[in-house]
Amino acid sequence: MLDVLPTKHELLLAITGHNVTGAVCEWARELAALHAQRGQAPERVQEIDCRRTDIVTAIDDWLSGLIPHLDDRNDMVSVGALIDHAAAAANRSLVVLATDGANCIRMHEAWTHLGELELMYDHLLADLTGRPATPPPRIVSKCHCSGTLLEGAVE
Repeated sequence: MLDVLPTKHELLLAITGHNVTGAVCEWARELAALHAQRGQAPERVQEIDCRRTDIVTAIDDWLSGLIPHLDDRNDMVSVGALIDHAAAAANRSLVVLATDGANCIRMHEAWTHLGELELMYDHLLADLTGRPATPPPRIVSKCHCSGTLLEGAVE
């Protein structure tokens, strides 16, 4: 029954507006749209946040009915809340890209945060399925700002 959960890549596609099938991806896409609306319509923040809470609860309730041991987890954040955080981070990243461009520290911080949430989601999937988390590829690249060579794992 764990195939109802999207992979981290499918989740990222869904929260960036791509049409990925599955209930969780549809909710994730709606959460991302709500975060975008939140920034554009401050007078509707309360209404938007209520809808976000409803979706987070719907994700968690739906998954707890499909995955019996889901409620036994002692994590600080629920699956639905983690997806909501990822949707918010994706929206923030796209806003920073549009307003500040790609070569700024805010852009790096926003995408790094989104990557961290994607890793958290991947580890959550690994915990639920008993499979190892996806190992990140190793790369060497040059930082656009300083020209420094960077080596490390990329998600």
